[in-house]
Amino acid sequence: VPANLFYDLSPGCIEGLHCFLILGAYFNGWLL
Repeated sequence: VPANLFYDLSPGCIEGLHCFLILGAYFNGWLL
């Protein structure tokens, strides 16, 4: 899955911080 898809799904993220917590939640929910 393209990384930009995860960014698009997390509008509360601040650009440059890479949204580690939100991305982690998506990866944990989708890949596990």
